[in-house]
Amino acid sequence: MSNMRPQVADGATRIYGIVGDPIAQVKSPTVFNEKFRALGKNAVMIPLHAEPGNFDSCMHSPKRALRKSRSSTLMKKDRGR
Repeated sequence: MSNMRPQVADGATRIYGIVGDPIAQVKSPTVFNEKFRALGKNAVMIPLHAEPGNFDSCMHSPKRALRKSRSSTLMKKDRGR
């Protein structure tokens, strides 16, 4: 995938997010973005870091801003906190 140009978002781009802690290791954005491109969809998935104590506030803001194009998944891992 390193030879592929990054997708450019515009006003019609549907934005999907995957939320978690940790988030750096997730593969979903790569998988979904490749599928979106292959299907000719104007969409992008982005990883969003949300610490467990801030999860509710992180989910509240995108709901308003991205009401029509929000799809989030929580990959929360209990790390004995």
